[in-house]
Amino acid sequence: NIKKIKCDFSKKKDLEIFLKKISNTRYDGLLNCAGVFDKSKNYTNRLENISKTIQVNTIAPIFILEKVFENMKKAGRGNIVNISSIGVKFGSSSDNIFYGVSKLGLEASTKTYSRDGSKYNILVNTIRPGITNTNFYKKIGKDLKDRVKLIPLKRAANPDEIANFIYFMISQNTFITGETIAISGGE
Repeated sequence: NIKKIKCDFSKKKDLEIFLKKISNTRYDGLLNCAGVFDKSKNYTNRLENISKTIQVNTIAPIFILEKVFENMKKAGRGNIVNISSIGVKFGSSSDNIFYGVSKLGLEASTKTYSRDGSKYNILVNTIRPGITNTNFYKKIGKDLKDRVKLIPLKRAANPDEIANFIYFMISQNTFITGETIAISGGE
């Protein structure tokens, strides 16, 4: 039973409406998978673009987590998975530094809420996907041939390899909490 609500997390009003819509619903699981890439060095109003990256990648997911968390406390259980990036492990390039910064902030929320959630049987974890065969890299204009050579398995992940693990963490996990788990081919 999946509920879809369209929202632009970079817009304050949209986010406020979204949070109201989800505030009184019981959830068994939450996947925080919002993300925008930081291209702020390419814009004249860099601060505005950095703010958008932090808003979408960190602030909105944490606000959503807080709302869902409160309802999970009442139910006495739940699973929350935050999606980070392998870029946090290696550091972003200086051209997109705030992408890594924003995802690191989301990882910090995992530690906080896993500790707070343990007494309510709410398990909170982060998945840190590596290079994955999606259109994301085409959109940002990166050629990944040389990058893939650095992965010990010598290939990018397939989206279903990430999705299957997320499914396990949301629907079957009963003991893993407070962890950041890389799905990155050995990186």
